[in-house]
Amino acid sequence: MTTGERLAGPFKGYVEQWVQCVEFSPIKIFDTSTGSLLAEWNSHTSVVYSLAISRNGKFFVTGSWDNTVRLWDTATKQQLAPLVLAGHAGTIRSVRFLPDGKQVISGSEDMNVRAWRVEDGDEVGTVMKGDGMVMAVAASGDGRWIATAGAKKIITIWDATSHEKVVELEGHSGPVCSLGFSPDSARLVSGSTDGTVMIWNTTTGERLAGPLKGHTSKIDCVECSPNGEEIASSTGGMAKTTTIWDAMTHEKVVELGAHSGWVKSLAFSPDSARVVSGSGDGTVIVWSTTTGERLLGPLKGHTDRVDSVVFSPNGNQFASCSGDSTVRLWDATTLQQIGPALQHDQVYSVAISPDGHHLATTGGEEKTITIWNAMTYDKVIEWEGHSGLVWSLGFSSDSARLASGSKDGAVIVWDTTTGERLPGPLNGHTHWVRSVEFSPNGRQLIAGCWDGSIRFFDASTGSPLAKLKSHTEVVESITVSRNGKFFASGSGDGTVRLWDTTTRQQIGPALQQDSYIFSVAISPDGSHLASGGLEKELRIWSLTGIIPQSVLANTLTASSDAVGPRVPPNNFY
Repeated sequence: MTTGERLAGPFKGYVEQWVQCVEFSPIKIFDTSTGSLLAEWNSHTSVVYSLAISRNGKFFVTGSWDNTVRLWDTATKQQLAPLVLAGHAGTIRSVRFLPDGKQVISGSEDMNVRAWRVEDGDEVGTVMKGDGMVMAVAASGDGRWIATAGAKKIITIWDATSHEKVVELEGHSGPVCSLGFSPDSARLVSGSTDGTVMIWNTTTGERLAGPLKGHTSKIDCVECSPNGEEIASSTGGMAKTTTIWDAMTHEKVVELGAHSGWVKSLAFSPDSARVVSGSGDGTVIVWSTTTGERLLGPLKGHTDRVDSVVFSPNGNQFASCSGDSTVRLWDATTLQQIGPALQHDQVYSVAISPDGHHLATTGGEEKTITIWNAMTYDKVIEWEGHSGLVWSLGFSSDSARLASGSKDGAVIVWDTTTGERLPGPLNGHTHWVRSVEFSPNGRQLIAGCWDGSIRFFDASTGSPLAKLKSHTEVVESITVSRNGKFFASGSGDGTVRLWDTTTRQQIGPALQQDSYIFSVAISPDGSHLASGGLEKELRIWSLTGIIPQSVLANTLTASSDAVGPRVPPNNFY
């Protein structure tokens, strides 16, 4: 349920009105393949201020300026009876489901927090009365606590069953507008308009840390990482930064600035020390993965969105492709352009061969793949074979093969020397193939698709091996660890998922980014993952507490045919 960058459309239906992502009335859902309007709800009589989805994905709840709460069935797109959960006398600023999905809590400008039963819409228990406008509500993962906060700068923790007040927390000098529990429910993180973050013991009310300072504007969002090791805080306004804090030491780990457009593509340098990001604003920035410092950029050579970026194997150069129909090669130290821009009809994807000898590009209506000499920039060969637009490219680690994924639902493997099509096409997908990657040993191909599925193929025979289906939206990006033991997938559903390559089982919970994800990349040492999307910011996740040591071990001492991860093409039309 995201409009994102232009998949199809523009989706028309809102006339001279302010569209706040999905926070709008009426609520609209579009078919993400065609852009067709699937459903529209006009039940609210004013702006929808808050929205939440149940953990099982079956229901969502909306809160509006019209002072009402409404429940919806995600599958049928029908509002659940009773049609209106009325009781508040002010705008609903925040709604959340309890972990079991059986109750919804709502916080309002009328200073009250109410609980509602999803099954029948009846109000549950007593009203939790505050002494100021409620701006944020949160529910602990164990279902024991409800936290509320707002204009009076006080955070209140309530017993989720009895609705009795347990403890009040004071410390912020401005209204508290964001709350988040740690995964073990033992800590509560708060963000305020005073630009600070605080961490609290949920049982005793003791302030464990804070104020954590660094932001220059109000904290719009605070989140704990699924492993509990990091805390992320984000600001809006002119700052548009995300700060990562160590949840134990409370030290700032990294601060990531922002593009003025969404982050469309990411790539780690081979030494894991840098990450390059390409944006919808047409710029490229190089960041330090340790300090979060902007090392170079923003680079302003492209005149349209940057769709894909990729480092050369030695880390000395990187390439970028853009909606301006050019591919450009850059010196990673000086950010100077190397040689002329390579012209294409329209470039959707770029890849550099691991041996550094060739560039591969694709795009436009011509359905062709072009191989360029990386030294002379001369065109070496063009291939045709797909019946639809070619969206994604991936070299094998020995540079001998190139895989291409297309809107026609097929994956084709090519011999990079002869141009011969190797077994295939590899069919199985029924929708566009958005991302394709070889395993480091070259034996398997992993492909992500528009329908949210991930498919495995034998890279030699083309035989399908397995299909994974956990994402609920398009899989835009696949990245494989250097040792080949795990991989990550980034999706339009706002999640990054980690997978064991051998068992093909998901590792740990999904990493929630809560906005459309275009690109993911695993650092060569396997310790971090970067993700970027519509929120215009780059996130770096620590994997040491998520990936088992047996899987993470020997990431840098993988077999000789392993290569550092390349950002998979992230094509978004």
